[in-house]
Amino acid sequence: MVLLCATSILGMLPQQPSAGHASVLFTVTDSAGRYISGLTKEDFRILQDGKLRPITSVDYKEDAPLSIEVLFDPRASKNDQLMPGLDVAKQFLRLTLKNGIDNASVTLVDRPDVTIQEPTTNLVVLEVAIDRIAGRRPSRGGPLSDAIASAAKRLSGAPGRRVIFLVNAGRVGPLKDTIQTLRENHVPLYVVHGKETYLDSDSVMESGEPLRKVSEGTGGIAHLHDPRVGSIEAALKRMATELKYQYAVTFQSETGISPEKAAKVRIEVTRQDANRKDLTVRQSDYYPAK
Repeated sequence: MVLLCATSILGMLPQQPSAGHASVLFTVTDSAGRYISGLTKEDFRILQDGKLRPITSVDYKEDAPLSIEVLFDPRASKNDQLMPGLDVAKQFLRLTLKNGIDNASVTLVDRPDVTIQEPTTNLVVLEVAIDRIAGRRPSRGGPLSDAIASAAKRLSGAPGRRVIFLVNAGRVGPLKDTIQTLRENHVPLYVVHGKETYLDSDSVMESGEPLRKVSEGTGGIAHLHDPRVGSIEAALKRMATELKYQYAVTFQSETGISPEKAAKVRIEVTRQDANRKDLTVRQSDYYPAK
């Protein structure tokens, strides 16, 4: 399994929104699935737990940096079947990483305490590090959920945006605490998971839907093996494109919310004309209230 952690929520946002404010990343698409840029705060409204909240700012920054962590789980594939998953990780980096602006590191899920490659902006160095994984013998390690949570916490202090990209997930334990950790650290989960990346069908059935739920609940994208949803290549292009078309909204949060509670947030496009019809928003449904 490859887990790619790219910073996707705090990149264009203040690292610590001022008291009484919260920030959320989102994208806007039209009915044809095209990503829309050029919108301003007057084009949106935001509801927190169903109540309209004042918007402080809406920013669109195509070049906001990404801090990326690639996590690979060699336990999810047989030794002679690692390369397809490794190639998916490299392809995602090629599509997503802006050389000299974004950075990435490489870590193994079964050894999250060992960094295969420290953060670097050099794509060639990252690809060499990923190729080295093919010769490593996997250890038993801990559950995938622990590795995802550890990756999110490692990224919590990184500048720029964050995201977790997971390829070839093994069998996944309980994910309730995992999704909470991802939300608290503003890290969405992006997933490529299925037989196309050499997982057995039982693992796909067991792990796929819970991963989709976590992915969509944190604002990410899940590509599970299904001929109806297209190829991995198309899914990777969609993920990379989405990361280039993100907005950040900062709004006045309702006071009196417990730090342990996640507030439900909904962003809506309010101004649609002949050139901007049927626009929809994709985002994480919740943000941590702390």
